[in-house]
Parts: sequence; structure tokens; C-alpha cells
Amino acid sequence: MARRRTSLGKSLQSLASSDPSAKLPFVPSIRIAGPYEVYFTSHDRGEPPHVHVDREKMAAKIWLNPISVAYNLGFSRHELRRIERLVEDNVELCMRKWNEHFGT
Repeated sequence: MARRRTSLGKSLQSLASSDPSAKLPFVPSIRIAGPYEVYFTSHDRGEPPHVHVDREKMAAKIWLNPISVAYNLGFSRHELRRIERLVEDNVELCMRKWNEHFGT
């Protein structure tokens, strides 16, 4: 599992290093070419289908139907539009991975 640079990832890494018996939650990644880490988490089950997109210390949450931004932490407008296009170009893959994981 790739390390996340978001605050959630830092807290999970801290938990794991402070308690060796602690297990990190399963974080399914979606392989999409480019500088972004695209994933969703197992605790996202109760929400509509979406992906989280990270790069360096920036993060965004993108709804899959319709493609729209739920939140943006640090990406410029220009880069956020690029991310939306990337997700839109790969929405079938994202939905397939979501449905495989959550059984919907």
C-alpha cells in the first residue's frame, strides 16, 4: 500500500508506529497514468461513488455521477479541471473498482 501524504495518512502511520498490533484500513487504489494517487477507502461505503485524488500535500474528492468536486485542498483551479477530466476519462474504471469493492 502506498503511503498517503494527507493528514489522514499521517495519523494512520502514527497509529501503526505507536501500536504494532494496529492494522491500517484497506485502501483500494485505482491505477491511472499521471502524477496522482486515485483511491477510495472502505469507510466510504455509505456515500455515493467517488474517488479521492492526492498529489504531494494536495487532495480532492471527486463525485463520479455526475463528475463534480466535493472538496479541494490545495489544487489550483487549472489542475482541478485537469483532475476532473482525468476522472471523467476513467469513470468506467473507477465505477467498476467501486462496485467490485462494495459489491454494488
